[in-house]
Amino acid sequence: MNFTKAWGDGPAGAENFLETNNYPPYQKDSDLCRRSDEERGVTKKVFTLDEKTVGLDRGWVIPEGSLKGRKPGGRVYAMKVSQLVTTKDGSAAVSGETHVSIDEAKPHLFLDCARIASASG
Repeated sequence: MNFTKAWGDGPAGAENFLETNNYPPYQKDSDLCRRSDEERGVTKKVFTLDEKTVGLDRGWVIPEGSLKGRKPGGRVYAMKVSQLVTTKDGSAAVSGETHVSIDEAKPHLFLDCARIASASG
């Protein structure tokens, strides 16, 4: 799973990535992340995992949005990820904790594109 590599094709590549690698209830809204990024002029995102922060998070539940309070299936891991976002106007770095679940040997992200789009729009 390499979200940075998917960004090599811009927002459309990221949308394709999310359609198969986002948590299944969120996959249908992947186009909203693409549109939000396009509206903000995002041309590239580079993600860097801090491997020493990866750890099992058995009690994690989805904290907000339409799935708030839901415990996803599989094993859930917490980790810190830095993100370098490039737009036509420059670059900005952000970092924070994220979660990934491994369910039936398939990893899933938790990007609520509907929430992201409404917050940026």
